[in-house]
Amino acid sequence: MNFLIRRLLISMPCLGLAVAESEAEEERGIADRVEPVLAEYCYDCHGDGAEKGGVALDAASPEDHELWWKVLKMTRSGLMPPSDKAQPGAPEMALLESWIKDDVFKFDPSNPDPGTVTVRRLNRIEYRNTIRDLLDVDFDTGSEFPADDSGHGFDNIADVLTVSPLLMEKYFDAAKSIIAEAVPTDSRADPRRHARIFPDPVPEDPSAREEYARVLLTAFATRAYRRPVAERTVERLVALASEIDRQPGKSFETGIAQAMMAVLASPQFLFREEAVEPGAGDGLHPLVDEYSLASRLSYFFWSSMPDEALFRLAAEHRLRENLDAEITRLLADSRSSALMRNFAGQWLQARDVEGVNIDSREVLNRELKRDAELERARERFRELRRFDRDELTEAQKREMEEVREVFSRTFRNRREVDFGPRLRRAMRAETEMLFEFIVREDRSIVELLESDYTFLNQDLARHYGIPGVEGSEMRRVSLPVESPRGGILTQGTTLAVTSNPDRTSPVKRGVFILDNILGTPPAPPPPDIPPLEDAVGEARAGDATVQESLALHRASPLCASCHDRMDPLGLALENFNAMGMWRDKERDQAITVDGRLVTG
Repeated sequence: MNFLIRRLLISMPCLGLAVAESEAEEERGIADRVEPVLAEYCYDCHGDGAEKGGVALDAASPEDHELWWKVLKMTRSGLMPPSDKAQPGAPEMALLESWIKDDVFKFDPSNPDPGTVTVRRLNRIEYRNTIRDLLDVDFDTGSEFPADDSGHGFDNIADVLTVSPLLMEKYFDAAKSIIAEAVPTDSRADPRRHARIFPDPVPEDPSAREEYARVLLTAFATRAYRRPVAERTVERLVALASEIDRQPGKSFETGIAQAMMAVLASPQFLFREEAVEPGAGDGLHPLVDEYSLASRLSYFFWSSMPDEALFRLAAEHRLRENLDAEITRLLADSRSSALMRNFAGQWLQARDVEGVNIDSREVLNRELKRDAELERARERFRELRRFDRDELTEAQKREMEEVREVFSRTFRNRREVDFGPRLRRAMRAETEMLFEFIVREDRSIVELLESDYTFLNQDLARHYGIPGVEGSEMRRVSLPVESPRGGILTQGTTLAVTSNPDRTSPVKRGVFILDNILGTPPAPPPPDIPPLEDAVGEARAGDATVQESLALHRASPLCASCHDRMDPLGLALENFNAMGMWRDKERDQAITVDGRLVTG
């Protein structure tokens, strides 16, 4: 019996009559609308006693949001029902989708749920940029702080930005180092730097000194905390500065520096705390206040703190009414290059190309026919190397020289590619510049996947086989009409970071497309997966193509369930090797890229 109907029957005796009738009517309506769709297209595998994949929809509760979210994604993407099963029509799909949205998730378009807000720690890039804009100090967080944790490929997700004891110690050390560089304690040593922190002369009168400290620290803490600072906090900072000032051998400047160190080590600086808009009351989804909104804008576009214009609009409570104009201004600012680098670098994994392990010689070797003479020479060379040269006969010495000549002749005839730092930096720049161009010029998002241009310099153009590009400067280049390139999927960054060190990986490329482009990631692989080469056996491990290995791998039903989704997408890019270069053959066999998607 359907869970909804069973729940209705069980709950009726336990409720008051009016409530029971109301709930019965509501749930009967749900069952009447959705039950026939599920019964016709889903229950063969996921109902009436069948629980394929551990899913039984006829026993699923509407409160099981994770399950119904999965159902929504699988049906909308065409993955369910399977292509060899009867397919629901558009009206039936619309009915199921609206039920999941409206009745399961209670989605209200007029009052959408923005989700929960987790307090967000500044990551390494945000910390460095904030210190730069706050104190004009370039602090190298890359070498001083441990790497940030990441989730879904991003290192600015609040839920994974934890604070370890080691990182807390690093923050204390950083505050001390930064303030020592930014705040001069002797006006005679560097008058210009001194005047930047202390614009007025330091008074002699104790009460006047304390008032001056209050002015300085209020202004600094307000900017550092990115919102007006509480009076109690200011008093504690002033008390700390005054206590240091009164100590023998110390000075007013030393006290201010100590208080500023406390500000940089405070959670209010290290975390982006958010408050509710004043007067919002206890509404279901109250708005964040305008200071929080200012920080959301600046850290999204600049990976740094708000500037004076954002602070001023927030203080005047006019930021929301000027939101469109501020977005345009922030995007036009040169600091928005941080968005282009960081977002494209993480979403498209472009930043990883500079460190990905690729063996260019082994990659190119796969494009050659297996050389039996070379294999015999290599095996014989290993045998002879087991002996000292004095132990070899004259015939064996001559044989060793002949083997060396085979190696030498082979290597002279092979292509060499310098897949070094300069080329990798150009690849990363290509991806970042394409993303930035589309955003800044407000072009179609489709151009991320298909464009008749890209960004190249001479090195990268030669690597891609595109003529007519000279010089080291990256610039926009129109692609030849017959070029297979265009869009992020054919760029060296994507192709290299989704490959293995010695060969392409259609699996990694397929997963990249499913996860980063289509938003339908496959399930994690089961443990103890054997190497792909094991699928073809030892006899053919040296000359089987990736396509052949994957075809044999998919022969296992356990493997096919996921690989049928990933492999066709990844194999469509097989003409591009692990370094992003075009090729027509692998193991001297023609590469074919046609395939059949799991949706049919």
